[in-house]
Amino acid sequence: MGIPPDFRTEAAGDALFISPNPIQTPLPDPLSNQPAAAPDKADLSLRMSASTLTPRMNEVVSYTITVTNSGGRPAQAVRIVNPLPDKTILVGETGWSAENSVLSQTIPSLPVGASAQLILQLQMNQQGPLINRAQISASSVSDPDSTPNNGFENGEDDQVWLKVRVR
Repeated sequence: MGIPPDFRTEAAGDALFISPNPIQTPLPDPLSNQPAAAPDKADLSLRMSASTLTPRMNEVVSYTITVTNSGGRPAQAVRIVNPLPDKTILVGETGWSAENSVLSQTIPSLPVGASAQLILQLQMNQQGPLINRAQISASSVSDPDSTPNNGFENGEDDQVWLKVRVR
């Protein structure tokens, strides 16, 4: 056996990486921890994003809640609830209704493989950390890996939260 080749370069920014092991095989793709889509169920999940994570006092933050159906069956009457965080005010009517500081909106139909985006605009009225939460509270079809309207602390994919820090 000879001396292995030296792959070092003088320039620290060059991005050339070659394995010295010629029989090395690539690692397999990671496996999903999600169950396979059940043909008779709708696998609903939520994601949330915000226009900024560090708003100023009295600034309006736009939250986007994305509802996705990864299951094998369309879902109807998918209801999303979002308790209004303390020291915030709902501004701009975007289809949400409010009852006792809980906002809700219903998606009439969500086909297989489709997503729907709900926009929520809140004015920030107090400095410090603020958590906005949402969850699916109802659906016409059962979900194999989550239960609608069962709280925010169990880690299911039908609930979501996002923390912002008001300056």
